[in-house]
Amino acid sequence: MNRKLSGVVLVLAAGVAGLAMVASAAGTSSRGTKTIRPHGMVVALALDGNLVAFGNGTAVLVWNLRTGKTTNLHMGEDAHLDGLAIAGSSVASYWNATSNFESDDYLLTSSLLRPKGRMVESEARTDQAQCGAAGSGYTPACAGTWLGGVVGSGNRILVNRWTTDTTGAITQGGLYALNGSKLKPVATGPQTVEAVAADSARVAVLQWRWHPPGTTIHVFSSNGKRLSSVTPKGYPLQVAISGGNLVVLERSGNLALYNAGTGLLRRTFNLHAKELPKNERPYGNPRWLQALAVHGTIAVYSKPLRYTNGGNPRESAIHAINLSTGTDRVIGRSPGQIPLAEIDKVGLVYSAQADGYAHNNLVFVPLAQLAAAVS
Repeated sequence: MNRKLSGVVLVLAAGVAGLAMVASAAGTSSRGTKTIRPHGMVVALALDGNLVAFGNGTAVLVWNLRTGKTTNLHMGEDAHLDGLAIAGSSVASYWNATSNFESDDYLLTSSLLRPKGRMVESEARTDQAQCGAAGSGYTPACAGTWLGGVVGSGNRILVNRWTTDTTGAITQGGLYALNGSKLKPVATGPQTVEAVAADSARVAVLQWRWHPPGTTIHVFSSNGKRLSSVTPKGYPLQVAISGGNLVVLERSGNLALYNAGTGLLRRTFNLHAKELPKNERPYGNPRWLQALAVHGTIAVYSKPLRYTNGGNPRESAIHAINLSTGTDRVIGRSPGQIPLAEIDKVGLVYSAQADGYAHNNLVFVPLAQLAAAVS
């Protein structure tokens, strides 16, 4: 089932059209903290200045921090939203639909000025008996052409495209800049896949492997030159980059700070995260460490404070840490989890989610407030 452009539904039906945004009672505090309450769980988040793009799995919206207005971009697919980037008024989203016999990728864009989704690229991997099932096993892999690695880098949106054989090895790969409805090559080779973080001048790539471990991180400049390579301890949970700072959230419960230009380890911070018993921890993440973002010398991360009997977070906190001094402060708390965070020159945006819609929030904290907390 390789759906053509004409057959793709870009605007979802009434459920999405009626998607409501409710301002929290807290609204805006005297210090500038703002909160909105989306309907549904936020599964993707991106930030560019005063514009916050987020998706709840069926729709993509933009929250204007300056005006408080939220705009539906009418950009959706009957698939899983798995990547989101914003650069100025342009937003790109990556969707994936997988069955036992096929896996489909879709790259869509929309403008905040004219909110209407359009398809840029689509790929399908078919006729593989284990195509969908291979997510829980390693061979045979799903062969074909892939899309992914959607990140915002300054005024550009970057995207990966690559091809695999039946062993899962990348035979062709590249990093591309999204230019309207075209993909312009930035860098080529397997080492360019898959982009996980970017700033205005650099992009961090966690080298894609079908077979673990895929632990090598490459840093590329905006013109496609490889600047450095890093091999952290174990498979990274999260990677973030800002200027010369490359930060890696490790399964061990540490935050590793690298020089993005040379790849040298500068410092390791112990986040004092509790390790759960093996029968209660999520696969590959024994401490439930989740969100990570960095801007300049301020990094933010989330970790649970309390757990349910089954090992799920009952309450979580978002922390800010000064990478120069090691000062670590709690910036916010929420019932349940804090799975996503983004930070730039304006401030921090993070998602907080618990059971039910009542505690699904997006929270903004000004950068000045973060800087004051960890100064």
